[in-house]
Amino acid sequence: MKLKCKICGSEFEHINPRANVCSDKCRKENELINARNRKKKYRAKLKKNKVVLPKQCIFCNKYFIPTHQNQKFCSDECRHKQLLINQRKADTKYYYNHRPRMLKKARDFYKENKDYFLQWQKDNKIRCDKYKKNFEERNPGNHYKRNLKWRKNNPEKWRLSNNNWYKNKCKTDVIFHFIKLVTIILNPFFISFIIITWISFFKIFFIFITSNFIIFLPL
Repeated sequence: MKLKCKICGSEFEHINPRANVCSDKCRKENELINARNRKKKYRAKLKKNKVVLPKQCIFCNKYFIPTHQNQKFCSDECRHKQLLINQRKADTKYYYNHRPRMLKKARDFYKENKDYFLQWQKDNKIRCDKYKKNFEERNPGNHYKRNLKWRKNNPEKWRLSNNNWYKNKCKTDVIFHFIKLVTIILNPFFISFIIITWISFFKIFFIFITSNFIIFLPL
């Protein structure tokens, strides 16, 4: 029995007179079309019979009237913002799950491009300071914890760095005290005070010597 395909329009032979499609490919397409039509009819019925209640947006907590049953956000802006937050959470989770490999990769990349990074930090000093301040505000005490962890894991490096810091500090302290002394000595009030003290000392000494000399003179 010759029949005509509903999808592609070609003729085919089949025993069943109710057959509509010629092949599996056309059958799958026909099933998809039928499913779409059923959904459209179902939605049309729901719109007629169902009262649409307002929903609360997940991101901004505003109430809105949804256009379909699975709508969670009031606008595309809220949806994009929530997607960014979810993406950040997924990235942090991935980072903590693969932390050693990621840190090794980052260190290798930094070693290869160290000069470029240092130059960029010099050129964008204000931006780097802003990043540091924001990080400290978001993670209070995190730097101290990381420092303690590094000390436990690298005790020899910590001793060397501590000794170097102490030596440099001693050098800077000596220079600072020397400069302070020089400034005090070169101060005009200090110079005038020294001159007055020396003059008074010589006067007292001269008076003392003359008095003794007069006492021991023969009559």
